[in-house]
Amino acid sequence: MNKDKLINNIKSIIADLNIFKWEIEEDIEKVKSNQELSIEEINIVIEKGSKDIETIDYGLNLLKKIVCGG
Repeated sequence: MNKDKLINNIKSIIADLNIFKWEIEEDIEKVKSNQELSIEEINIVIEKGSKDIETIDYGLNLLKKIVCGG
């Protein structure tokens, strides 16, 4: 696989991860406004979503370093 193709593949992964991150953030907001859930249930979703976002951000930073050569 040549370098340009690899970089394009990584950029595609970055775009997909950003979309996934946005969807998690959107789900967290929906859960916060769901009055049928208990505070504990809402907090669990927020905690899990926050950890997922943190993991995605870490991966995004690594991928961006690969693409930018830094």
